[in-house]
Amino acid sequence: MLKKLGQTTRQVRQLRRMQRKMKAIESEGSAGKGQVRVRVNGIRKVRKVTIAPELVARGDARLLEKLLQVAMNDAMKSLDRKLQTEVRSMGDLGGMLGGAGGM
Repeated sequence: MLKKLGQTTRQVRQLRRMQRKMKAIESEGSAGKGQVRVRVNGIRKVRKVTIAPELVARGDARLLEKLLQVAMNDAMKSLDRKLQTEVRSMGDLGGMLGGAGGM
């Protein structure tokens, strides 16, 4: 029983470490030849949105909406690749994934 408790405590620490690491991972997506850029972190929170002033000045809301959508999707796709690489590098997290860490 104490052995299991020790394993659980270790796994909780590993999960917390992984969560901190994920928050630090960032990825950026762009659209419209870089006129719209979106930066997200590893827990999928938008950290920054940058829109070129000339794009805003055009006043084309539909174009801006579309470019934001494309930039967000690009950022998320890039983030997914980074997270997959990170998870693979962690192995099976001390047995928590039942040996499936290699995905």
